[in-house]
Amino acid sequence: MTQPRLLLVDDEEILVRGLSRELSRLGWQVQTADNAEAALRAMRLSEFEVLVLDQGLPGAKGLEVLNELGRVLARPIAVLLSGQLSVATTVRAIQAGASDVLEKPISAGDLDAKLRRLLEARDRSSSVVASNSELRKVLGETAGMRAAREQMQTAARYPELCLTIVGESGTGKEQVAEAIHSLDASRGRYLPVSLAALPDHMMEVELFGSEANNGQERRAGLFELAGAGTLFFSELSEFPPHLHGKLIQALETRTFRRLGGEVDIPLQARVIAATRRRTATPEFAELYERLGAFTILLPALRDRVPDIELIAGHVLADVAARAGKPPLGLSDGALEVLLGHHWPGNVRELEIVLAEAAAEASSPTRSAGPLSAEEIRSAIGEHGMPSESDASSENASGTFATSGPVSEPLRSLERRMITDAWRTSGRNLSAAARSLGLPRTTLRDRLKKYGLR
Repeated sequence: MTQPRLLLVDDEEILVRGLSRELSRLGWQVQTADNAEAALRAMRLSEFEVLVLDQGLPGAKGLEVLNELGRVLARPIAVLLSGQLSVATTVRAIQAGASDVLEKPISAGDLDAKLRRLLEARDRSSSVVASNSELRKVLGETAGMRAAREQMQTAARYPELCLTIVGESGTGKEQVAEAIHSLDASRGRYLPVSLAALPDHMMEVELFGSEANNGQERRAGLFELAGAGTLFFSELSEFPPHLHGKLIQALETRTFRRLGGEVDIPLQARVIAATRRRTATPEFAELYERLGAFTILLPALRDRVPDIELIAGHVLADVAARAGKPPLGLSDGALEVLLGHHWPGNVRELEIVLAEAAAEASSPTRSAGPLSAEEIRSAIGEHGMPSESDASSENASGTFATSGPVSEPLRSLERRMITDAWRTSGRNLSAAARSLGLPRTTLRDRLKKYGLR
């Protein structure tokens, strides 16, 4: 069996000599360097499976070497060693391309075990990606989506790091959170939390739990119930400011206390938050900074038009599989319509439109063939969302302005949007009104009109 090649970069001569000797005995071909320039020169001349380097190198630091790895033709797995491990150092190293950050001193045996696990993970990564159903749902081959998938696989290796997913409604933020959770297959349950559905006065108990008091039994909160799994906050801007400090402390110390409790409980869960956009509100600045240490940005569908055809093919294949029928294709005209639509509802809107178009096309009276441009236009008109120009002309009554009487498709669209917002918010009037951009009184009237309240 071929011995893997390792480049060990550190200016501590005694440490390098000892690690090099022991790692060689454990089956590694070890080459050493004592500074950043020598390390980069060695990687340009030879190929290495693994790079292990110290953060505190003389001159250029270890992080600077990591930033240069993109120029190396055969990029090795990179591990950073640090005498003073911190969350900030770990985040910067991961963002620069490190596979792990380890605290010094470290024994040759521990380092050998860690490096071999990383090599095994790299070797099976392509098959894991191909077989993981959740990751495959995050479709797209544009640069932004490829970068997002790479970040997802990196984030999955570090459950202690806080993660924020930023993207408009419908871009697939929860799918990304589920995929990250599923990539870490050894961990516990996945708990999505709609903050808008939790009353402010109950949120502290719901999240952190409470001790027995006044005849009430001790109650476990979501941080405790998640165990070693994943806790996903679907909209970070809904987190009440009076709990920011307690959440930040829990994330920094990886411990929390139940309401009324005096014992610190370990926080084992991965914490992922999603937000439609970063807010400039000062009261949220510290919370966003703490949860945004590692951020995955999901581009809007209109900003990755080349992905539309790929996504459409998968959606139509899924629809056909559920119906037990062969998948429908897209005519050139139908594809042109899809590429030309603005997609304010992003991937979710595309999925709805295609599902409805395929359903309509299943009529026994329709002749065989791919979906036509007219069928796609009709589905967008019936089930799509208004474009930005339409949304900006929304009038005070909460209906979309038209040149004449409100059509039945438009009423249907309004009802679906209101119903979706009402259910997603957990039947919280204020949260649903905010998501729709409507006054509470207008939404209340619409809910009564549609028999939802």
